[in-house]
Amino acid sequence: MSRKFIALATSSALLCGWVTLAAPNLRAQHEAWPTYLNLNAAYRFDYPPNSVIQELDDAGLRYPLVHIQFPVTDTEAYQGASVLVLDNAAAHSPADFVAQQALAAGAAAPPPSEQRALAVPDAPAERQGIVLTRDAAVGELDAQTALIPGDGVMYRINLFGGGVGGGGDPTPQAQAMYVRLLRSFHTLESPLQPKAARSAAVPNAVAQTATATEFSYPLQDGDGVNYGVPVGIVLDRTRMEWLDYGIRNLDQWRIKCYGVDWSRMIHTGEDWYRLDYLTANSAGTPVYAVADGVVVRHSPGLSYPGNVVVIQHALPEGRPIYSMYGHVANVRVVVGDRVSRGQQIATIFNQGYVGRTPGRHPSWDSHLHFEMRWRADMGDIYTPGSNAYNYNFPSCTWLYPGRGYTYRIHPDNYPYPDDGYVDPSDFIAARQISATVSGMLHATGVLTDTPAPTGTVPLTPTTHLPLVLNVYPEPPPEPVCSNVLVNGGFEASTGWAGIANTSGTIYAPPVFSGAQARSGARSGRVGSPTVNGYWDEVLQTALVPTDVVTVTLSFWRFLDTSETSTSTAYDVFRYGLETDKGIEVMAPRRIDNTSAGRARWVQESATLVDARPYAGKNLWISFKGTTDGNRPSSLYLDDVELTVCR
Repeated sequence: MSRKFIALATSSALLCGWVTLAAPNLRAQHEAWPTYLNLNAAYRFDYPPNSVIQELDDAGLRYPLVHIQFPVTDTEAYQGASVLVLDNAAAHSPADFVAQQALAAGAAAPPPSEQRALAVPDAPAERQGIVLTRDAAVGELDAQTALIPGDGVMYRINLFGGGVGGGGDPTPQAQAMYVRLLRSFHTLESPLQPKAARSAAVPNAVAQTATATEFSYPLQDGDGVNYGVPVGIVLDRTRMEWLDYGIRNLDQWRIKCYGVDWSRMIHTGEDWYRLDYLTANSAGTPVYAVADGVVVRHSPGLSYPGNVVVIQHALPEGRPIYSMYGHVANVRVVVGDRVSRGQQIATIFNQGYVGRTPGRHPSWDSHLHFEMRWRADMGDIYTPGSNAYNYNFPSCTWLYPGRGYTYRIHPDNYPYPDDGYVDPSDFIAARQISATVSGMLHATGVLTDTPAPTGTVPLTPTTHLPLVLNVYPEPPPEPVCSNVLVNGGFEASTGWAGIANTSGTIYAPPVFSGAQARSGARSGRVGSPTVNGYWDEVLQTALVPTDVVTVTLSFWRFLDTSETSTSTAYDVFRYGLETDKGIEVMAPRRIDNTSAGRARWVQESATLVDARPYAGKNLWISFKGTTDGNRPSSLYLDDVELTVCR
């Protein structure tokens, strides 16, 4: 096989606008890049210095899958590329290869206008490469997919982009790195060295799966290492980082496909780590099937980032449930495999930290995103007709894993009540003790079937009947009310926590402001007087007394907006009460640039009439701001009170 150099044609539309970077990055683009060499699959390429290179095995692949995490500085989100080697024994051209794959998937191949050319010097026409955008048949809907023919194989080089839409799209820096990587891609003269691979089967889940009567957890303690869902970060009484199910994680940032900041979405799973994750990377930790079942979803080329496995379990009551394992690598199973509880199916993928507080984290953030849900495919539940709420978030639709988050609606109830997700640890904990163990407890007297006494009590000469008097009840006592909020006037620097960012930048949260004050010298603020396209939140955690009846949030606000329209809302602010997991306990109230009372102090309030379900629990007092990319707006807050009546 002759040596071939793969390069982008300078006339290709793919190149336009991708190589030109801001001045500070130009020097880095001309630095020498190290070379990665893969003798098994007979190729090499250059990659950016300080990239994280991973060779990942998969039971369904004959060659390692290679991940390259780019060291970008224009975002803190995951950015990178992957190289996958696919069988092409029929020597199809890239266009024919895509058409064959699309036909097998029952989809239409992308038209020629969406297939950009890659130049391969001195190669015949059938060996020319192509580049696809958001291709589903071969590219797993990643941002870009390059296909380069080899001898009996097809090299697929993907630019990861977080799926369709949202803040995971490749940045200019990542795009330029991808182009340079493609330019350096060579096939080698050495022979291919494939390993044995197993083919996926069409699973007949009901017929193949033993009933799952007992469940265990996806990571197993041992050898002095414990696993679980860590506590996270707490700032000024407010838990900023949550890694559990059904929560808002304030440590996450950047706009996501729902059009809101990531920190405003609700986690559909649990993030499992080594409990010493601050000093030890969880990457490489074995991942185990939580119950007997059959593998119904796994695509070796998918990047979540990392891969995804979905297993179906047959419950005794007849309803199937699915366990989903995200951010995994070195997958040992293929679709159609029967698995047993406790069988290793993969390891945890190595990925870097991309949250809001890098100073409080190591550079790694390897973890297992683990879900239990009633559906195998959660990719298409965000368009009208596919959910109970007529929500329309088409850019959230992304293959079978789903986004890992819902918005506004708790995962228990999305896409339909009792037809979405369940709390994974709660589900497993309730099924760790089998029915036989429960019977043993009953037999030893912990539970009893002894009937309660029945019948009437006979009257005897010594029987005394109770004397009934007409007692007039005293009027109920007057409610006792008190303000439980700390620093409602924002004069101190305590009590409140904040987060702030645009789609590309994290800002120091401007919780306190001296620009406006109703009383004292300072107020709080959401929005910005100078920055457009801005999302922020100011919140405080307050403990509700155990004998609570009602809770009322009241405050004064000063709307300062540069928006001229009084009929179209561009800059929107919301306030309300949430649990300390970020779940709304009342419908949030809205203020925007169309609201009355500009440039003056106006009092607002909202009452939770029956607060008894939250007795003895923490509540968040939350003020949120979202401004568009045109004119800035600010909402100043002062004299905030949370009045609790007993």
